[in-house]
Amino acid sequence: SLSLASSASTLLTVGGTSRGVGYDAVDITQAAALTYGGTLALTLANLFGDNSAFSLFGFSGTPSSSLSSVTASGSYGTLSFTNSGGVWTAVAGNGQTLSFTESTGTLSIIPEPTVVVSGLTAFGLGALLLVRRRADSRAE
Repeated sequence: SLSLASSASTLLTVGGTSRGVGYDAVDITQAAALTYGGTLALTLANLFGDNSAFSLFGFSGTPSSSLSSVTASGSYGTLSFTNSGGVWTAVAGNGQTLSFTESTGTLSIIPEPTVVVSGLTAFGLGALLLVRRRADSRAE
């Protein structure tokens, strides 16, 4: 089991995408044996692509308690995360959102919202053009 005390600082470095090689990770083999507490301090050594995910804590079951803070430094600058129901988020200067979810132990890199909206808009316009072409070809 792993119990992170309220005064603890857990320092993890994320520099690549390979678990245990490119980034630090902690495995807890006993079921439901992770108790969060203190600060999770991340050092991000690179910028990562949208939708990258890093399994920082590997466990089964449901962790207990909550971290008191999550911070990051390095390639994204200095970030302080905000907590909403066990999901810690921070918006980086490049528009990406970094999200750490306590229930899964995963850090995720989420695309800038305008990238998602642009993609959905392009998909919608493509679908509209396809429907119009089919309608035009039937009318002939």
